[in-house]
Formats: sequence, C-alpha cells, structure tokens
Amino acid sequence: MRFRDAVFCLCKKIQKNDEIKNVAKLIINLPNAKEESESGRAEFSYVARNDNNQFYGYLYTNDHTEEYLSLFPKIEPLEKNEIQLIARAHATIMRLVHGCLDEFESKYPKLACVMNPYWRYFTIDPQYENAEPFLEDADYQQAIDAFKTSALYRKLFTSEVTKLVETIPEKQVQKLFGVLENEMQTCPTDQVPEAVDNLTKALYGGYMEPADVLMAETLLGIALQFSLQNACSLLFTALVGENLIVLNEDNLISIDDMESNIWHEYITLCSDDIFLSGSTRIVGDIVLIDCHSQPDYDIHKFGQVRSYTANYDHAMGTTSKFTLVVVDEDLNPLSQVTKLIISREFPSITVQKTGN
Repeated sequence: MRFRDAVFCLCKKIQKNDEIKNVAKLIINLPNAKEESESGRAEFSYVARNDNNQFYGYLYTNDHTEEYLSLFPKIEPLEKNEIQLIARAHATIMRLVHGCLDEFESKYPKLACVMNPYWRYFTIDPQYENAEPFLEDADYQQAIDAFKTSALYRKLFTSEVTKLVETIPEKQVQKLFGVLENEMQTCPTDQVPEAVDNLTKALYGGYMEPADVLMAETLLGIALQFSLQNACSLLFTALVGENLIVLNEDNLISIDDMESNIWHEYITLCSDDIFLSGSTRIVGDIVLIDCHSQPDYDIHKFGQVRSYTANYDHAMGTTSKFTLVVVDEDLNPLSQVTKLIISREFPSITVQKTGN
C-alpha cells in the first residue's frame, strides 16, 4: 500500500471514532457564539484560524491571547478541557509526523527538523505534542511503513550526501531549505523556480557540481516535507468532521487547463459549488478530481489546492475557480522532478572545513 492510501485508511479510522466528534463540535461552535458574553470565543476562533495552520493555531493562540488584546479586546483562552481536546487532536496528527521521521530524528536531526511540516511555526508548549492521541500506535504503522518504503524516502535516507548535510551548521541547513521553499511557494504554478530549472539542466546534462548535489538533496527533503504536509491536511480535515472535496460531473463546469512542467503537474478548473463554509481554508487542502465525461478528459487525480476564488454572480450563480497541483501516490506534489533526481546517482562531494 502506498502512503496516500494508507493516510486515507487513517482518516476512515478517525471518522469512525465517536470521541473525535467532540473536536468537530468544538471547532464548529467556536465562531458561532451568539451571546455577547461569548464574543471572546468567536474572536479566539478568528485568530486561531487566520493563519491556516490547523490545530497549531488554536494551541499557540490559547497561550498568547494577551498578544492580541489590542485588536481583539474580548479574546479569551479556551476552557482547560477544550484545549486538552484540541491538544489531543494535534497529537493525533503529530504522531504520524514523528513516526514517519523517527529514523531521521535519530540519525539526522538537522534534516528531520526541516522535514517537519511545522518547523517554521512559532514554538508551542511541548506538552501539547505529548497529549494522548485519539488513535493507537498500531493504527499508524501501515502509513509509517508506506512512507519509509517509498523510493523518495529511501533515496534521501541512504544517500552519502545526507550524512554530509548533517555536518553543516543547523542554521545553514534551515536557510537552505527555507529559501528554496519560499521560491517554490511564490512561483506561479505555470512557471518553474529558477533553482529547480538550474538543477534539472544539470541532471539532464549529466554533470553535477557540488551545489547541484546539495540542491537535489534539499529538494528531496522538501518533497518529503510536502508529502507529510498533505497527510496532515487530510488528517485535519477528518478530525474536524469534514469530507474530502470531490470535483466531478455533478459540480464541474469546465477544465480550463491541465499541463505539466519539469517540476509538477497542475490543473485549473471551474466548479458551480462554493466551498467556504467548512473549518478548513481550502488553499492547501487535498481534493479529488473524478471526471470521466468532459471532452478530451478522463481524470481520476488528487490535487493540492494552490489557489481558490469564489465568485458570486446574480446572473450566472455561484462558481469556484481552483488551481491544483497534482499529488502522486505518496502525496508528493513534486513528483515530476523527484523522479528525475531518484534516477540519478549523486557524485561524491566533501566539505572543506575552515577555521573560525
């Protein structure tokens, strides 16, 4: 079983757990406080959801409500039993993350840090991750095994270059990952980041400089981080009681573009539904495109939402425009370029140590 299917199995277990329904109830009710005395809870929900970082936002906001008083004077932390419930939901997600990364955490902690989907967020109290997950350890094993047996994971974990990267100062490793992540996140979907373009030229050219090898290593690590990020998104969707968005013949108006370039495959489409009423924020979510009747298209693909626009028109009705990046069977949105990297042997490189 591949990682994507194993994560969906986890989501089904979450949906069958009656105890978890209390999480969805809390998240849904927070922004809908009707009484004046409860307005602080609605303000809390707005702040916690604003950064689109799942349960992490609720936990951070709860411990830092005083920082928001100037803009939200009525904001107040949650009740102890409520924050414990959210901590358990967050721990349910993090149990998968740490299970997938435990070998890296043990052997290559600098890389493990930047492969964690939450590595760039503000620090939260460690006790939250130590809360009791809603699932048993055994429930995660299939997904963890699928993640670790992927060609992408094995390439990075067994690479001699990975040992070398671990000798680089931690801040430099974080800068390397952070700069490439930013470039990829801000690059228009139909264009290719300069760093990725330069790397693929080196890969096809058959000659890699040390900088190219390091960039390839970084890109593999980011691809694994993105895979985990998408898994976290799916688990969050299940934990807040929502279903996967399916775009099919019942709601699709048009598929406007379906292209691929050297780093990913992307789809632009229009739907006649609006998807803004849930507890997720659409952008970053995983959706399914299941279309078999559109002219020239027979599609069954999963995609990560890169952009979303809802249009309200009295004449034409309500519509939604999506731009999606297709994810593969391991939830990897960068499979076009990672397949190329995996197929190549890295040349040996060394780090020359200099004095302080």
